[in-house]
Amino acid sequence: MKKSCFGLGLLTICLLTQLANCQYNNNLNLRVSSVGTTQVILTWDSPVPVDYFELLVQSYTATYTVQIPSTTSNTTSFTVTGLTAGIQVTVNLTSVANATRSLPSTVSFTPISPVTMPVTAVRVESYTDSSAYLTWNPPSFGPEPTRYFVTWSWPGGSASTPDQGIP
Repeated sequence: MKKSCFGLGLLTICLLTQLANCQYNNNLNLRVSSVGTTQVILTWDSPVPVDYFELLVQSYTATYTVQIPSTTSNTTSFTVTGLTAGIQVTVNLTSVANATRSLPSTVSFTPISPVTMPVTAVRVESYTDSSAYLTWNPPSFGPEPTRYFVTWSWPGGSASTPDQGIP
C-alpha cells in the first residue's frame, strides 16, 4: 500500500493506493518466430526479472491460458500447439512480478493451410474396355497424402472414385 497525503486548509486528506493491481509496461516485444499448420513458436524479451508469464490464447474455436515459469534468459519462447490451419489466433502475453501484472503484448496470426502438391508421372499400365490400371509418384514434398481422388472422362461421360478416395 502506498499512502499519499495532502493538506486542504485545516483538513488533511490521505489516499491509500494498492500497488498489487497496478500494471507496468515490460516491453515484452512478443513475436511469431515460426508458424505451421497446427502450431506456432512465440518468442519475447524479458528485460526485468519476473515471477512468471501468462499467455492468453484466443480463437473463435477455443480460449485458454497458460502460465509459463520465468527463466534466467532475457529471451523466452513457447510453442502453442493444437491450432487449426486457417483459423486466426490472437495471443496476449503478460508478465507477473511481485503480484504486479504488466500491460499485455499482443500478436495475431493465422496458422497456414497445408499445400497439397500434385502427383507426378501418371502412367496407364494396362487397360480394357471397362477398366484401367494407373500408377503415379506421390508428391515430392509437402504433406503426405492419405488418400487419392481420381477422375476420368471419355467422349460423352465422366466418372470419379468414391467420396472416400483411394488409400
